[in-house]
Amino acid sequence: MTVTHLDELEQIEMPDGFVWRPIRRPFGIQAFGVNAYSPREAGAQVVEEHTEKTLEHEEIYLVLRGRARFTVDGHEHEVGAGELVHISDPSLRRSAIGLTAD
Repeated sequence: MTVTHLDELEQIEMPDGFVWRPIRRPFGIQAFGVNAYSPREAGAQVVEEHTEKTLEHEEIYLVLRGRARFTVDGHEHEVGAGELVHISDPSLRRSAIGLTAD
């Protein structure tokens, strides 16, 4: 069994002004992707605009702290700590910004 805290994960600075924390690496998970992102400042990008058409993946995002604004298929959704965003259709464009800093 492995237990770790979000703050103990590797932190990779991304050029769009957010921090990527690959979650599966310390657990040796290879079957699916799971990551953590945190903004350096309010209004910063935390999920780059993209689709999952190439890999046909569903995605789920969990807001652990603060608030985020997700834009999915042109519709904005503001979510807070403890809320999940599930996107089942791989063709939908999605992105998110952190409304509060880490």
